[in-house]
Amino acid sequence: MQLYLGDRISLQIPYLLAMIRLAAGLAVLTLFTGALNRLIMPPFDPFSEFADLFPGMSERVLEQRGFLCVAGPNNMYRDPAQKSCQMTPVNSAFSSIEIVTKGETISQTTFVMRQPILLGDLAVFLGSRDFRMTLNSAFFLWKGTLGVASTVDGTRRLFSPIGQVTFTQAAS
Repeated sequence: MQLYLGDRISLQIPYLLAMIRLAAGLAVLTLFTGALNRLIMPPFDPFSEFADLFPGMSERVLEQRGFLCVAGPNNMYRDPAQKSCQMTPVNSAFSSIEIVTKGETISQTTFVMRQPILLGDLAVFLGSRDFRMTLNSAFFLWKGTLGVASTVDGTRRLFSPIGQVTFTQAAS
């Protein structure tokens, strides 16, 4: 059986069906490869660029990085010896980074996400599986810091989107 498409084009129906099946197969293969790549390749780690801003590090880098700092307490619960610093990165995964220093050492760092990331991706970045979940937060220990990841939607699973992550220097 032939399909007539004009003066010079005629196709056999079985060949046309084979071409459609081949195109569909290539589309499925492309989607499968993309999904497999997502499982194999770890997600981009947005924290690596700011490794010098974690608790325990020197506050000297803050001025070089463009942080705006205010000395003294900015609320009634904060120690007067602490300094609060903030930066709004332009081309970053974070819309803002807030830091609290005490003495000459960073004691707390909060990363506010520009776009939420998944709690499971955070676990991959940090290499940690030990998360303690509450209503809208996940608590974890990482390299001598206490971490708190706040979920955006209040869910408690690895696919929960998180809006901010705070690292606080653990008491010694």
